[in-house]
Formats: sequence, structure tokens, C-alpha cells
Amino acid sequence: MLRCVAEEAFPSGKTVFQTPFWAYVKEYTGWKPLFLQYKTHAPFLSLLARKKGVYLLYIPALEQEQVPHNPADFQMLSRELRRLLPKRTVCIRYDSRTVYDAGMYEALKAEKGLNLPGYTTQPADTVLVKLSDEPWKGYRKRAKRRITSAAQAASCYIPEGQGETDRVFSPWYELYRSTAQRAGFLPRSREYLTRMLNYPGDDMQIKLFCVFERDSLISGAVVAWSDVHACYLYGASSERGIELSAMYLLQDCIIRYLHENNRSAWYDLYGIAPQGDPAHPLRSLSMFKTAFGGEHYTFLGIIDYPCLRIPYRIFVQSEYWRISRARKMSLKGRERT
Repeated sequence: MLRCVAEEAFPSGKTVFQTPFWAYVKEYTGWKPLFLQYKTHAPFLSLLARKKGVYLLYIPALEQEQVPHNPADFQMLSRELRRLLPKRTVCIRYDSRTVYDAGMYEALKAEKGLNLPGYTTQPADTVLVKLSDEPWKGYRKRAKRRITSAAQAASCYIPEGQGETDRVFSPWYELYRSTAQRAGFLPRSREYLTRMLNYPGDDMQIKLFCVFERDSLISGAVVAWSDVHACYLYGASSERGIELSAMYLLQDCIIRYLHENNRSAWYDLYGIAPQGDPAHPLRSLSMFKTAFGGEHYTFLGIIDYPCLRIPYRIFVQSEYWRISRARKMSLKGRERT
């Protein structure tokens, strides 16, 4: 019922997070990729990490086509996975990218042996922009006004080739670090992002998009894409960039590039606040990202299969504390801006 799949035979999934590219990126931070197939369904990527003497198996952006989202299949797959994993594995964590369905959620929540912890480590809500036709026709008036305004003072730049990317990366990374400090999040390391931009495979493309005011870099973003899914991963903007609405110009540049070069079917702006949560730290980002005419999607989120009961409880409590602390830091950072 469960078999290993060779990496070179692994098909790119519907999202950036189910690709050999993502396995390559996460290996740098200690995650061991496992390419697996359940029954005759589409193969899926899982990531195994050792933390403080115990293990966690994490399956990002899981789709229905890879594992049917019903209690029986999750139970069966989890038992099969346990046979492959170290004895000190705390839990198997499925991070579902299936669109939220109340009946499905309640059935999984009621299933003995599964746990839905009620929080997410990755945003469960996002905006997807369809890249066919002319997506900019769906922009809201706010986006159109700010793009026009920003274009009067700044311009987009897309570095081509390794040399040009390397030249722009250092100032962008400093801008990214200052953005993290201002907004209250922990930045990725220079080495992590350099490894990402230098990915040697051909299943995924990745590029740094920039906005300059004269010779000054004021905004930029890292975007990755396959034939199906493009995703905004990391962004940065200076205070001057915020003043000029440079991020609106930047997103327009990304959307037009992906559309005009037939790069992908969907562009994922990745991460907005849940509907009905006005205090959420991503609330202001929601207003920004929904201005580009995409659709708001809410995914099912985390489904855990605990393997070691007491260590699992400790793990969930400590993770909940970490996420709550990060949210408070983000709120404080946004208050300062």
C-alpha cells in the first residue's frame, strides 16, 4: 500500500511545496526528504526531521489526489508510515492543501487516533490569481491607482543569469533583513536563500524580482514556479518603498511576467488572514494581496497522527507557545510601522 518513489521519477505536484525543489531547499535545514506513494494515488513528498532527540514526519501541502481525505485512509497510511519511521517519532503531520470542507473537517476531528490541533504552522488561507487571459483586468481600483502612482517614480527590474542575480542579491538580502526587523519576523539565512536561488534542477524555476527608484533598490521578492503553480516566497520593502507603494508595482511585474511568458497556470500570493479575524497579524497583507483580483482559498490545515502520546502533548504545547509568541512579535512590529 505504501512504496518509495525515486526522486528522478517524482512528478511535480500542484504546488511548489510538493516538488524535488522543495526537498532540496529543506535538506539544508536538516529535513530528510522521503518520496512516497500511497496505493495507486499520486506520489507525495514527506520530510523527516530530528529535533531534540525525537523525530517528526511532516507532509507539506497534501492534496486529495495524493491521499484521500477520509479517516480510514489517514489511519491506514499512518500505520504504514510508522513502519518506516524511527521509534522515537513523535507524530506524523499532514498539512492539507485541500479546500476546507466542514463535513470533512468534523469527520477527521472526531476520529480517534487523529488530532487537529487548531493552529497552523503555514498559512491556511491564501489568494490565487489565475494567469490565463489578462489577469490585470481583475485588479481592484486600489491596486490600479497605486501601480500607476509607483510607476511614476520607480521601475521593475528582473535580473537575468547568475551574475546579475548575484549582483542584486546582496542589497536585496539587507533589505529583507531590515524588513524582518521592522515587521517582527525571523529572516531566513543568506545561505538558505542563496541555495534556493541556485537550485540546479529543471522541475522548478526561481527568480528575484526587484523595484528600483533610480539606483536604489526599494522592493523585491523571490518567486518560484512550475508549469502549474507559481508562489511568492519571500519579500522585502524599504520604508521608501512602502511610501511609494512599490510592492503593488512589484506584484504587477510578477503577474505580467508569469502570464506573458506562459510560466504557470496560477500565482499564489501565499498567506493571508483567515476571514473574520480582524486582529490577525496578516490582516493588512490580506487587503494588499486581495487587491490583485485573485480568489480567497481556505485549506483544511494540519492533521496530526500522534505516535508518542506524552512527547506529542509537550510538542503541541511548545509549538502553540512559539506560534503565539511569533504572532505577538509580528503585531508589535506592525504597530511600529
